[in-house]
Amino acid sequence: MSVDHPVDALRQRARAQLEANTRYAERAGRRFTYSVPSARSYPFQWFWDSCFHAIVWSQFDAERAADELRGLFAWQRADGFIPHVIFWDRRLAMQQYWHYLESAPWLAVPWLPTTRGKPATSELIQPPVLAQAVERVVSAGAAAGAGAGFLREAVPVLLRYHRWLLATRDPDDDGLISILAPPESGLDYSPVFDAALGLGRDPDHRHLGVAMRLATLLGKRDRWSPARRARTARVHRRGRAGEQLSRRRARGDGAARARGRGVRRSRLG
Repeated sequence: MSVDHPVDALRQRARAQLEANTRYAERAGRRFTYSVPSARSYPFQWFWDSCFHAIVWSQFDAERAADELRGLFAWQRADGFIPHVIFWDRRLAMQQYWHYLESAPWLAVPWLPTTRGKPATSELIQPPVLAQAVERVVSAGAAAGAGAGFLREAVPVLLRYHRWLLATRDPDDDGLISILAPPESGLDYSPVFDAALGLGRDPDHRHLGVAMRLATLLGKRDRWSPARRARTARVHRRGRAGEQLSRRRARGDGAARARGRGVRRSRLG
């Protein structure tokens, strides 16, 4: 038996699990492919789960890995926000209480198999590991003789996303991301949040659940505050101005290089 056999077996089991959890959806006439974390308990697309799915997929199939992230790209909003859950099958949305606690206000009757009035996404974020996932997917594509095309797709998405994070989640400009509720950390019910939630030692499940969901509701309210939206607009204006300046400089540098080549050619002639 070779030394790497257990690793190979693990890799194949991981691929088989992702393939079994693969789902397909359409939006605006395009087909998207993603893997759900759990077919029964978590039948939607989660932000950081898909980032890690893409990293694993990049070991086997760089294009399938890119498709995993394209599902996230498709739901980026104009301000750069990318939600932490995408309810691709909206018939299944609003069937658990966290669906509506972590989403925009909705008008649908819960637990009914209808899409009317149901939100398409949540309103929270998860740890921003998208750039790391893109880097791994692009590297895998480059090793296979591709990757540049997906990089061109991803860079504008990443720029908008990180500007949104800067504008809305770094109020003190220290380079650290602030979260508005425990689910945004990816740790959810971790005891590290007990003190911030006003809980004593060893809280029971009922008090813990109520405290966390209340924090989620308050954080979601803060996400829509006028001051936060105004800061977002300022950051995006600065970002667009910086892009325009960079393009002007690039054009100027290009023109200077062209002039230099012309001078060199005339001298050589």
